[in-house]
Amino acid sequence: MSTPAVVTDWFANAALELKLRAVRAMSGVRLARVSRAPMPAQRRLLLRILAANRHTTFGRQHGFDSISSYGEFAARVAVSTFEQVRPYVAAEIELGEAALTAEKPLCYVRTSGTTDQPKDLPLTASHLKSLRDIQETAIAFQHRQCPEAFSGAMLAIVSPPREGVLANGRPFGSASGFVAGST
Repeated sequence: MSTPAVVTDWFANAALELKLRAVRAMSGVRLARVSRAPMPAQRRLLLRILAANRHTTFGRQHGFDSISSYGEFAARVAVSTFEQVRPYVAAEIELGEAALTAEKPLCYVRTSGTTDQPKDLPLTASHLKSLRDIQETAIAFQHRQCPEAFSGAMLAIVSPPREGVLANGRPFGSASGFVAGST
C-alpha cells in the first residue's frame, strides 16, 4: 500500500472512531435516561404516532383522536394480520389516500412471506431515519466491544432497494437496501 493510501486509511479510521464515539455518547445518555423509566417514553411515542395519524382512514376508524393510553389503544386496535391491513395499503398505493399513515411513503418495502401475494409495507422518511439511527447506534456499541472488527475492508450484503415501481409511482424493494442507502 502506498504512503498516501496509508494516510488516507488512517484519517478515515480516525474519523470513523470519532463518529462512533460521539454516537455512543449521545445514544448512551438517551438510552440510560429512557431505560430508567421506559413506560413514559413509550406512552409519549404512542401518543405522538396517534396524533400524527389521527386523520388517516385507519386512525379515524379506530378513534385515534380520543385515545390517551395504551389500554385504550389495545382495546380499540386489535392485533392484525397483514391481510387485514392490506386494504389500507392498497388505498394508499392505488388511490393516493392517507389510509394507514399520514406521512407520505418514500417507498415500499416488499416482502414475499408465505402468502401468494407480496406484501408492500409503506416506508416513510421518519421511519427510515429511525431505522438508520438504530443501525448506527448498534454499530457504535459493537465497535466499542470489538474495534478490531472494524479494521480493514468491510462488506455489507443487502438486497436491492429498488426492485420495481408501484401504481402510485413509488418504488418498492428491500428494507436492507433502503436502510443501507444504496441506490
